[in-house]
Amino acid sequence: TEAELCRAGRQGITDSDDPGQAVADWDRQRNDRISKTELNYIRSNGEKFPCEVDSVVLPGDPPRSFVILRDITERRRITRALIESEKLATVGRLASTIAHEINNPLEAIGNALYLAIISPETPPVVKGYLDMASEELERVTHVTRQTLEFNRSNNTAMSIDLRENLEGVLN
Repeated sequence: TEAELCRAGRQGITDSDDPGQAVADWDRQRNDRISKTELNYIRSNGEKFPCEVDSVVLPGDPPRSFVILRDITERRRITRALIESEKLATVGRLASTIAHEINNPLEAIGNALYLAIISPETPPVVKGYLDMASEELERVTHVTRQTLEFNRSNNTAMSIDLRENLEGVLN
């Protein structure tokens, strides 16, 4: 309230730990103003919060100040959320690029496994291992496809065979 502000005075609401405060005070003394500086202030409950400050020293005896404080807590929260969103988008694009680059060698490995499996010279025991490798390769290929689809933002629902997926996990 106005009464609380008058009682606390400037020193009562100023965050003395804010390193920008000394710079702002020096600037204000030198130029008779502070223009759109961001500083921390203290609420009556002791909580610190960021403010955008505009201040002008008015001439007269004694000199007075005209100060505007804008609480920018919400602006900072939105800015952090936008930065986080952009980071996630960047990670998604990077993952998509990596998945795309991994797909080409996976295709070559899949072809080599197929040729080894159908070859009449391949012993049955080895074919069993090759089949297992082929199934695992299919899982890796599925992960890269999912990564590529994630970045494409395809939100359509799809059905899966839960039994088949569980059997694959158990194997």
